[in-house]
Amino acid sequence: MKTFYQERHKRHQTQMMKYLKFVFNDHFVIMAFFLVGGIGLYYSNLIKSLPHPFPQGRWIVAVICLLLLSVGKLATLLKEADQIFLLPKESQLATYLQQAIGSSRLLAYGVQIVGVAAVMPLFVIATNQSFKMYFILLFMMLLLKEASLWLQAIQLYQNYPRWLLLFYWGLSAVTIVIGVFQPLIGLIVAVVVVSCLVLLYRRYSYSHLFNWQDAIKREDNRLMRIYKFINLFTDVPEVKMTVKRRRYLDWVFQSITKDQRHTYDYLFWRHYIRSNEYSGLTLRLVIIGVLIVLFNDNFYLSLVIALLFVYLLIFQMIPLAQQFSYMVLQHLYPIDSTVKQKSLQRLLFAVGSVMNVCLATASALGMHSFIGSVVIVVILFVELSILIYVYVPRRLRKIEA
Repeated sequence: MKTFYQERHKRHQTQMMKYLKFVFNDHFVIMAFFLVGGIGLYYSNLIKSLPHPFPQGRWIVAVICLLLLSVGKLATLLKEADQIFLLPKESQLATYLQQAIGSSRLLAYGVQIVGVAAVMPLFVIATNQSFKMYFILLFMMLLLKEASLWLQAIQLYQNYPRWLLLFYWGLSAVTIVIGVFQPLIGLIVAVVVVSCLVLLYRRYSYSHLFNWQDAIKREDNRLMRIYKFINLFTDVPEVKMTVKRRRYLDWVFQSITKDQRHTYDYLFWRHYIRSNEYSGLTLRLVIIGVLIVLFNDNFYLSLVIALLFVYLLIFQMIPLAQQFSYMVLQHLYPIDSTVKQKSLQRLLFAVGSVMNVCLATASALGMHSFIGSVVIVVILFVELSILIYVYVPRRLRKIEA
């Protein structure tokens, strides 16, 4: 089973690497650079403005550390067919899960290392201790995360105690609070917590049956969250589109003129509103962009971030033009080919305009300058016009070619 998991994990990594090259492209790297830089600048200024000492910071650090424990799930890589073909090997499944826990540590531990490092300046100000306490606090968090992985393995067996999850989070919260005030004592308590869960896992793995359906469902949900993120950058066959009625937006369809020149307006708007593919993308980009600009008082940084987010929105909505290419009847429409392009441009301009207004409003609140927000919104509309009427037609011609 050990070799079996290693081979499956290797195939999974190969598949993920094919997708990640589309995720970590130049656009994402630039966006991440400005995002991390903006957050870092704001965080640095915030730390400098805090009083010394800052006792409330202990509780903020405790809450952030507790939230960090929720990041990083157990990657079992189980599939639907395993409940049939691996059923004779159920007695050896403990070895398989131990390998799964081992491979899941990479992401789980990485998040803890970065997260604890990020909260250390606040921890030092709140406790008046040195940065050397980072390693004690980090080891405590790594042990609690290790306990979380073993707990997730226990949950894959039948008749596991339902109260165990609540007990773990309650005990973890108490351990973190103790660790924030007395790091060494918190570290000792974390050792006890992980030891108990490891022993409990060994008991359940030998005395209880494996819950195949629940384990496979958990893994499918975990992978689907990853695929939905990757789907923001490229098409992922594993992601199935969901359609929602959204009656409260029917007025959009009623406002579309019913003639040949607006045939694709109706199709594009219907797909945009009733599916989560592009409307969800717009909502996420608007929220992230608004939050970054809202907490930034630098005019040039706000402008660059706003320009970047508008570009990302338009760039990632261009595939909407090919959304109905599978429909045979659309090739029989007595409509000129430029009509489809103009319909897409009208949709992009409407959506981009809403985003521009939201970003400009956030910049006005962040910078406390009405004139600065007016300048930003004017520049954003110039960029939007260039993207839609110059960049998009060239991009569509390249796609069709």
